[in-house]
Amino acid sequence: MAIDSEVENFYSLYNPEDNMLVPEEILFDPFPFPDPFLFDEFIVIFPSPYQSTEGDDPLGSNEIKSKINEPSNYNEYSVLSKIKDDDDADKDNVCDLRVNFRYYYFWIWYDYYQCTIDEIGDNHFGYMGYRSSINPQRVSDSGAMEFVVLDWRNQNN
Repeated sequence: MAIDSEVENFYSLYNPEDNMLVPEEILFDPFPFPDPFLFDEFIVIFPSPYQSTEGDDPLGSNEIKSKINEPSNYNEYSVLSKIKDDDDADKDNVCDLRVNFRYYYFWIWYDYYQCTIDEIGDNHFGYMGYRSSINPQRVSDSGAMEFVVLDWRNQNN
């Protein structure tokens, strides 16, 4: 297997909530005002950007150890709890991953954007930590990379 022969240590950080890797369910209300005659809201399932472009499930979307005979240098960690509920990791005052319902439904004649990040694990940009777009040197959280750094430090001590 290539992992065994080509790398010293292989790390798979997986997150079954990552909105860049797995589909996201969004509650959609096309009519922001109450209407007793219309069904106001419904759930829309958006494919992830990865699935839309690659048409496959990516490594990192789920645990894989139970599906393959992993080599001895294969390390896998769930990082779901390390990706905090922050829809603006770069602090530019815009949601990091939003969708425009207008592109998916022909009957919506206006731009209707909604942020897809609404719970722990959703924001793919949290892997590298959370930085300010104004001062990129300021890190407010190290994100999921903390697992890799800690493991690397432990192996080199």
